[in-house]
Amino acid sequence: MNHASLSPGRGVGEGGLACTVCGKAFRTKNALLDHTKVHWGKTECELCGKVFSTEGNKKRHRAQVHGLDSEEQD
Repeated sequence: MNHASLSPGRGVGEGGLACTVCGKAFRTKNALLDHTKVHWGKTECELCGKVFSTEGNKKRHRAQVHGLDSEEQD
């Protein structure tokens, strides 16, 4: 299933793109593709199971919520 299908976005004006799973709108194709990882479960925190759209968001979460520094995360 391709969650990254392009469809007109709501609330972002002409040329906006929307996630076909949840309807969230994005200005760029890359932002939409990053977002769809949430639905694919590609960036899940191994400690609590929360899913993130980017690896950077997951690393920030692990530092803030679980108290891990960058060396402990790799």
